Amino acid sequence: MNFQSANLTGADLNGANLEGANLKGAKLSGANLQGANLQRAYLREVDLRETDLTGAKLGGANLLGAIR
Repeated sequence: MNFQSANLTGADLNGANLEGANLKGAKLSGANLQGANLQRAYLREVDLRETDLTGAKLGGANLLGAIR
């Protein structure tokens, strides 16, 4: 899945399966990612301000340069 530079501000992605997804530079501020599967996802330079990652699976995810 390719969501590179996507604007997902405030999106409800509760429980979403985004394993291995390319989200480089995406705007996820205020998004709900509770319980989402982000294993091995490419999250470089992602905006995660005010994002709910409660219970999210982040094993092997690349978060280099992510804004928190």
